[in-house]
Order: sequence, then structure tokens, then C-alpha cells
Amino acid sequence: MNKGKVIGIPQALGYYYFYPLWKTFFTQLGFTVKTSGMT
Repeated sequence: MNKGKVIGIPQALGYYYFYPLWKTFFTQLGFTVKTSGMT
């Protein structure tokens, strides 16, 4: 089983607006990116 690193991004306005940036950034660092439920 692969126990890679996972990071969560909240769906709050400021964070979610820049989601493509954060997703690319953290994916390049080797993280799996997940979003929270609606906030």
C-alpha cells in the first residue's frame, strides 16, 4: 500500500479561488491534494 503524503485544501473563498495554483504546487512536491466539504 502506498502511504503518500496527503494535504487538504478548504473550499473557503480565498483558498479555493487559488486551488489550481495550490494543487500544482503541492502535486509537484509529491503530495496528493484533497478538498474539504463545502464551507
